[in-house]
Amino acid sequence: MKLRFNFHCHRPVPYYAQQCNQLLSHPHVFATGIDGNNYYFEAEGNLAELSQLAEQVGQQWSLSCWLKQSNMVQIDDFSGDTLALSHSPCQSPYCFHCQEHLDDCRYCGSEALSAEPIEQAVEQFMQTGVCQLNIGGTVRRFHKLTELNLSTHKQLLFCRIDALNEALHISNEGIRLLSSLEKPMLQLLAKDSFIERHQLAPVLHRVHLADDRLTLALSQALAAKGIDAVVVEDNQPKLLLSIFDQQPLALSHRQQPKAPSIAKPLWDGAVIGGYSASIDNDQLQVKPAPELDATIADKWAAACALHTAQLTAPQNSVTAVLFLSRQRQSGLLYQDKQGEYQWLVKLPDALPGAGKVLETIAANPDTGARLVERFKQAQPERAKALEEQCNSDMAGGLSSLYALVAWLIQVASPEDDARLAAEKFTALALGFDGKFSPRIDFKLKREQEVLTLQVAKALQACLSYSLADEQSAQGVCYGVVDSLADFIANWVEQLDDDIGIDQLALAGDEFHSPILLDRIHRRLGNNFTLLLPQETDFEGNNLAMGGLFLQQRRRA
Repeated sequence: MKLRFNFHCHRPVPYYAQQCNQLLSHPHVFATGIDGNNYYFEAEGNLAELSQLAEQVGQQWSLSCWLKQSNMVQIDDFSGDTLALSHSPCQSPYCFHCQEHLDDCRYCGSEALSAEPIEQAVEQFMQTGVCQLNIGGTVRRFHKLTELNLSTHKQLLFCRIDALNEALHISNEGIRLLSSLEKPMLQLLAKDSFIERHQLAPVLHRVHLADDRLTLALSQALAAKGIDAVVVEDNQPKLLLSIFDQQPLALSHRQQPKAPSIAKPLWDGAVIGGYSASIDNDQLQVKPAPELDATIADKWAAACALHTAQLTAPQNSVTAVLFLSRQRQSGLLYQDKQGEYQWLVKLPDALPGAGKVLETIAANPDTGARLVERFKQAQPERAKALEEQCNSDMAGGLSSLYALVAWLIQVASPEDDARLAAEKFTALALGFDGKFSPRIDFKLKREQEVLTLQVAKALQACLSYSLADEQSAQGVCYGVVDSLADFIANWVEQLDDDIGIDQLALAGDEFHSPILLDRIHRRLGNNFTLLLPQETDFEGNNLAMGGLFLQQRRRA
């Protein structure tokens, strides 16, 4: 009997090529191969021998987060090769074989660990609530789980996998992804009991399991001491995943993107978004760079994102970008027939501070002033607290709008900064499970010849719903995002009518919000081809890459 063992992946996974190569020494394996992103090996033997081989692979091979499916098919002849598969270097944190010991591991190449620094770190953590390890030349600190530590350092490391279901709203697929070969991070909501026990803010938390062998040894030792989770402090790039259309989607990466097959860029180098991109010996080099070294002004960020998307789009096709950023100019951007960048619709450059939100609503014609007066009479203390908040303008992105709504309907307290207020808004919207949500209207106004989103009417609607029903906060938060997705879909359909677009690229760090990504996908995914970053960030290295093709490079 001849069988082919297939490992179908969403993208290249060098680990599977390496594992197939190692099996070439197995007496029943005769060939290996790669077909696109499908890795396979072919074996021959009787039923018992092939069953034993399948069991060995099932027990010892790690599952990649990019694995779509694995299967076995009976074949008549071998189609693979007896030579080892070529592949790029494997970046496996650790594997099945090295989880239960500290010795060298010949399967994944990880080096032996010394028990002494781990024992010292555990002792220090139990005494002081903090410890550190030197991992790959960088210092990683581990803190006791408190709101202050978590809000400062953002990462939550679970020491015990069984604690995930107890603490978080997580699916079986989420646990599979966290446990996968790449050890990515996921953004997850904590259960109320976990929030209360550790006095945490009700926001999305970036959660991961041990993502290197030394951290694994420490987390196992802490779990033995009864520690379920700790806060991690480091500045290393992380693989942050979300789920999009039932597939894993990388929001940020550990490694910089590979050189795509592209035409010669217009520029040799570009620096924007905290990254630099350059061409060296016809090879693309992308690396972190200080923001102060930027050679491209932030106002060109959407155009940079558009050019990066065009690199992966079919030739001679029309691509537009929906660029939604927390800090940079956002909206729906395309290039006209002359190659000029044009906004169909954009978000405002700034939004009023929380201290001006009631003033902004009152300025609405007809009913705005009456609603604000009614609010001040019904809840004078709440109105006073709002008016005493900061009057300074905020960035014009959606996160600023989320924060304003959160303060307005008491999802966030006046003491919360804009980031935390927006995170509370997002978490509440994500947890909405009702059948109906309020409809929030958004208006447009032409400013400097560009249609610009106006939020005053939306803020008024949110306040009106809140006054009518104090229990409506979660539905209002969800309604803002859902209504906005409808509004954006109208923008895109209008652009398609105007110029005919073949695909729409999504970019910008606002798409780190799983609820926004989900609603946009549901509104647009059936009628438009959506381009999402594959090996680039939503907002980061993709800007620097696209900057190499930017038509204009003025810093001003």
